[in-house]
Amino acid sequence: MLQAAYLSDGYRTAQLHATSICKGRWYHGGIVVKTEYVVFNPPDVAAVKMTNKPPFFATFAASIHHRDISDGMSQVEYTYTFTARPTWMRWLLHPIMSAFFRFETKKRLRALRAFFTKRRGEMTAH
Repeated sequence: MLQAAYLSDGYRTAQLHATSICKGRWYHGGIVVKTEYVVFNPPDVAAVKMTNKPPFFATFAASIHHRDISDGMSQVEYTYTFTARPTWMRWLLHPIMSAFFRFETKKRLRALRAFFTKRRGEMTAH
């Protein structure tokens, strides 16, 4: 889904009120979403809200929660909400955009799990 994601407006580290740019791949329309961190409490939670008005989005916000479970295990929960635009097309856009976000979010979370599983295996091998 993403071609690039980076901090903007002179921010060099993620922090409360820092802004970021998320640019979609060209075949997803290359939509650019600018967000601001509205909650930033590492390692437990981070949340962003959209600050620009890209095509098809009236609103967008997301949060990621991390919880330690036990014995080096943790749980990550990613939540997002959006409102499509234009208003008169929401009946069509919401189901399509929802399906797309569900698919992409699951894919990214599986990749995150694979990364940390591999990393944990490498750390225990040493």
